[in-house]
Amino acid sequence: MEWNVMVATMVVALGTYLLRALPLGFALSRRFERVEKFSDFFALAGPSLIAAFLVVSVVPSTETSFDELVRRLLALCAVFLAHRQWTNFGVSVIIGVIVYALLSAG
Repeated sequence: MEWNVMVATMVVALGTYLLRALPLGFALSRRFERVEKFSDFFALAGPSLIAAFLVVSVVPSTETSFDELVRRLLALCAVFLAHRQWTNFGVSVIIGVIVYALLSAG
């Protein structure tokens, strides 16, 4: 995996995390009484981004070597282990992306 792709993936992961964290921060701060517009936007944007990531990851790439299969399976195992440890979907996905990027860079 090229470094520019890894950086772009991390930026998108951070954006996805912020799409979830910012509405919670607004709701907990009570400074914004009318956050319905924000809530509607973030409620629709989050699942849309996750669905887009799913489509991108499910569509097969042109590289289907055994090494690529092993990298994907190891990253998937990292996601399962991280989810079992922290029960946080966002952290699990970020750890899976990092493991895949490290395995691809080596």
